[in-house]
Amino acid sequence: MLDCLTDAYQEQHRKGGRPRRLSMEDQLIMTLRYLRYYPTQRLLAFDFGVGVATVNETITWVEDSLRSSGLFDLDHLEAPSATVAIDVTESPIQRPKKTKARIILVKRRDIP
Repeated sequence: MLDCLTDAYQEQHRKGGRPRRLSMEDQLIMTLRYLRYYPTQRLLAFDFGVGVATVNETITWVEDSLRSSGLFDLDHLEAPSATVAIDVTESPIQRPKKTKARIILVKRRDIP
């Protein structure tokens, strides 16, 4: 994978250009981590010390480069499955009782 990315990078930057902020290994690790765990891009940006736009651009470039090489099939990755159980049983809530003394006290406060 790393060789495919290095070749794609060299082909893209034959005439020169601005170097990437992350090393090729970090770009690959970031993309694989994103594809495996699906964290937010903001979390990846914090972990790697770059901006969210850089994370998005890097993930897109790595996926496109690996797809175009023809050696890797990224289209048939399975999403992680999760099972969710929701407890919908009723739970009684203890509330204060309304006594006659309290009702009379509240009514007296309402009278000007």
